[in-house]
Amino acid sequence: KTMCKITTQVFEQKLLADAVDDRENNERLQFKDFLNDFMLNKYGLKSMAVKNLLNLKEHVIKYKGSIRRVIRFGQFLGWRKPEYPPSAPEVYLDSLREFRPNDRPLQESEATLVDLEKCQSVIKNQCEKFKIDYSLIEGKISAMAVKNPLNGFFIVDGELALDLFLEEWIKCPDVVEESPFKTIFKYADTDGDGVLTLDEFKALMLMVAPDMKMRQVTTIYLET
Repeated sequence: KTMCKITTQVFEQKLLADAVDDRENNERLQFKDFLNDFMLNKYGLKSMAVKNLLNLKEHVIKYKGSIRRVIRFGQFLGWRKPEYPPSAPEVYLDSLREFRPNDRPLQESEATLVDLEKCQSVIKNQCEKFKIDYSLIEGKISAMAVKNPLNGFFIVDGELALDLFLEEWIKCPDVVEESPFKTIFKYADTDGDGVLTLDEFKALMLMVAPDMKMRQVTTIYLET
C-alpha cells in the first residue's frame, strides 16, 4: 500500500508538472530527472533525497505484489525487467491524463476505472499516432469490460488497457532504436552538445555507482 501511495504521488505530480510545462511552452523533464527533483523537494537536503531514492529503488526492485502501477514505475526507471525506453512514461501519462475526468487526482487504488468507449477512443488514438494496428488489442480491451451496476454502462481498468497498448508500442521501430547506450548518453549529456564533460560524467556515475569515489571517477573519465 505504501509503495502504491508513493508511486501514485510521483505520477500525479509529473502529470501536473507536464501540464505547467506545456502551458508555458517549456520542455518536459525526463521522468528520471523529475523523480530526482521530486525527492529533493520532498526531503530538502540532497543527501536525504539520495538516501531515500536508493531506499525507494531497493523496495521497488524487491516488490513482490501485483499492483501494476508499482511494477510499471520500476520498469520506466530501469529498475525492473523488462525495461522501457525513456519516452515510455510520457506516452503512458499522456494516455492516463485522458482517462481522468475533470483532471481528478489519481487514486491510490490499483485500478483506474474508465468508461469502455472512452478507453477505446484513447487507446485507438494512441495506436493511430504510433501506427499500431488497433485490432491487435481491441478485442482484449472489450473482454476486460464489466457492467457498472450503478448506471449499466461498461467500464474497464484503463491501466490494464494501457499495458496492452505499451506491449505493442514497445515493438515500434522508432522505439526499438532507442538503444540503452544512446539512452544513457542522452540522459547524461545535459547540455546536448554530444560530448560528456567531467561534471556530466560525475553526475552519471553518481546515479549508477553512488559508492564510487570521485577520484576513481575522474581517473576513468581521463582514461576514456
